[in-house]
Amino acid sequence: MWAFQPAQPLPLGIGISMVAGGLIVGASLSPDICRFALSPRRAAWGCALAYGLGFLAVLMLAGLPSLAAGERDVVKIMLALGLGLPAMLTVVLAAWSNNSFNLYSVTLVGRTLRPSTPQWQLALAAGVLGTTIGWPASASCWCPT
Repeated sequence: MWAFQPAQPLPLGIGISMVAGGLIVGASLSPDICRFALSPRRAAWGCALAYGLGFLAVLMLAGLPSLAAGERDVVKIMLALGLGLPAMLTVVLAAWSNNSFNLYSVTLVGRTLRPSTPQWQLALAAGVLGTTIGWPASASCWCPT
């Protein structure tokens, strides 16, 4: 890993942008997640561990297989390492967890805008709207050309 020399190094600004962007996304999501902590102290510990250890671990675990396989695309990396089924499950579960969190977040916003509407109705409306808007793009991915 330490001996790796890229053919063309990335500019410093892009590296800073990648790291700062990851941290900014985490900081914007923290209030929604930390609301489930039993105390402010536990929320602070959770954030400290997530940023101090988790973020570093994710960067390392993403970079090392890329170096081993000589590829940037995570699915191609897993296929090169002989992990086709785990690659498919990774993509499906990542999309599922990401979209469920998006639905949760939009329900929180909807609850702020319409406090008298039950949460299940807000979630259903957001799910139907998101599916309707996203359907043309996702349907074109599955049709052979």
